[in-house]
Amino acid sequence: VDGMGDDFDPSKVGSHISPEKWNEILDNRESTNPLILDIRNKYEWDIGRFKGSEKQTLRLFNQFEDYANNIEETVGKERKILMYCTGGIRCELFSAKLKERGFQDVNQLEGGIINYGLQKDTKHWEGNLFVFDDRLVVPVDGDEESDKKDVISRCWHCGTLVETTYNCANTQCNNVFPACDACALKYVACCSEECSQSKYNYIKRNSKQVHLSRSVGKGDHFRKMIEKL
Repeated sequence: VDGMGDDFDPSKVGSHISPEKWNEILDNRESTNPLILDIRNKYEWDIGRFKGSEKQTLRLFNQFEDYANNIEETVGKERKILMYCTGGIRCELFSAKLKERGFQDVNQLEGGIINYGLQKDTKHWEGNLFVFDDRLVVPVDGDEESDKKDVISRCWHCGTLVETTYNCANTQCNNVFPACDACALKYVACCSEECSQSKYNYIKRNSKQVHLSRSVGKGDHFRKMIEKL
């Protein structure tokens, strides 16, 4: 895997703990004092996360080394570590990074957030879940009609609570961010005024030629925004 090093051994991973055990540890967090690590992209954390988890700036696997080094420098190796990601793959890799540095109590959520969301008791989760399909944002249990829908993310521009996300239309930026309908239209699906005016804003440059059939994966809200241009 890119950035993991030739001597990386993925078989030496952290302990897998069930959603029930995960809840039990968090129920007693005052005594267990776990460090809760979110091993996803920062924009996923903005949409939803486990309460008390740390936000970081990971985007690529090759950033794992620096992040692991930072934790090694700031966290005692005897401290209980809980980590999670969407389905568990990233944790397989990152937990091994910490284990090889001598951390003694490294744990990862079995099956990731997706598995946790299937449980009845999801009390330690706040917000929704970012998914990599055309829905983009769903309740933690994956059911769009669920009563577990919990909007905590705010529009990048105006601060309104919103669940819709966009991938910045400036191809040199590619930032993923929450935005309300009004601001998405105002900034042409960009994360800033600068990006909206950029020559690399493919929507502003080719708005009449943007084919809606090629917008699968960007969400129905994106297609509706395009139709208003």
